[in-house]
Amino acid sequence: MIIKIKYFLELIAVKLALTLFRILGIKNASNFGSFLARKIGKRLEVQNLARSNLKSAMPLLKDQQIEQTLDDMWDNLGRIC
Repeated sequence: MIIKIKYFLELIAVKLALTLFRILGIKNASNFGSFLARKIGKRLEVQNLARSNLKSAMPLLKDQQIEQTLDDMWDNLGRIC
């Protein structure tokens, strides 16, 4: 029963988000998605995994370049998802 309530609440959240993005239009929705992804994504555990992977794959990158790449990653994901 609790799972059904959870799924129902998730459905409502998704429908509200889709409605909001539709109202905003493509350009504003893209910018808003980018903003959300950059703010939320940096707080997720996957941020540390991505940082670690970048450091392993590209050891010559400076920390500032890695952080910029991660920020660009979240920007892109927010715009396309």
